[in-house]
Amino acid sequence: MATISTSASADFHTAFQALRTEIVEQLEKAGVSSSDVSGKVSDLKGLYAGALAGGGLPSYDQRQYELSLKEVENRLSLLRAKEKPRAKFSFAKRSAGGSSTSSTSSTPPPPPPPPAAAPSPPSSSLTPDPPSSSSRALSAHGNPAASTYALSDLHYQHITPARITAQGEYTLSVENISQSVIDLRPVPSPPSTLSPSLNDNTTLSSLHVRNLSRCVLITPPMAGSALLHDLKDCLVVLASHQFRMHTSSHCVVRLHVSSVPVIEHCTDLTFGPYPSCLGIPVDGPNNVDRVADFDWVRPGPSPNWRLQAEQEGTNTDARLASLDDMPDVRTTLDTLLGSTQNNV
Repeated sequence: MATISTSASADFHTAFQALRTEIVEQLEKAGVSSSDVSGKVSDLKGLYAGALAGGGLPSYDQRQYELSLKEVENRLSLLRAKEKPRAKFSFAKRSAGGSSTSSTSSTPPPPPPPPAAAPSPPSSSLTPDPPSSSSRALSAHGNPAASTYALSDLHYQHITPARITAQGEYTLSVENISQSVIDLRPVPSPPSTLSPSLNDNTTLSSLHVRNLSRCVLITPPMAGSALLHDLKDCLVVLASHQFRMHTSSHCVVRLHVSSVPVIEHCTDLTFGPYPSCLGIPVDGPNNVDRVADFDWVRPGPSPNWRLQAEQEGTNTDARLASLDDMPDVRTTLDTLLGSTQNNV
């Protein structure tokens, strides 16, 4: 399948949201007729069909655009229904037998067909299998050769890749963590070690996160995706191909992403580039300044996110540069999350 370019994806999103906003505003005007709007609705459908034919739109994005189209079409249908005149009820002339008959048939209408079952939502390549409820620490699903690991239900912990027993590429599922540092940067072997450590042969490929509170999360560059739900008062340092963040607030995200990052149902997010002070190289263009907010369809910037100011970024980098020298979890959280919560 052909892949839509990042710039083309961003241009399509901008054009789609602008036309949708224009249609919604017109539908809300008094005295508007369906004929005034139907042409633009057709244009919106054609715009989406063209992008879909080009290939490369992620399945989650397709779902959001289709929901937006459905909403506009439903509102247009309601407008048409209001414009349709009501049928008048009348009586026919009295028949010779002295009975009167209605102009409508006395045969009762057939019962409506049973409602169709609601279609199941499309599966998303970004949604992992839920971790086992018994998972209390980092462990493999199944056996040591498994490629998916879960980290859940932890408090005041310092997690590093040294605790991961994976080999090769793996996906990490993180859930229900508070007041913790999750530092997934590779741990190199000591210079005196003749053979590489197990961690030298592991690569984090994708990340799924849910329900983090007052945490620091750091990842190396990932070839796959990052899907984050329900984060509050966190500092996230992350590099990935795709980035999605949902129902999160009061977070600083230092991001390198090669596709357009998406947020939904989020407030008070601050974005900045992946920090060079960590000494981890990141390649390719960075689209951190092109965040698409699916909740903001009006013209102008979204109020739910902003770019980190230069001085804010300098302060955050200075704190991150001393990360390895911080003695414990509490010190790390107090040092780094002060900048997250106060945006300084």
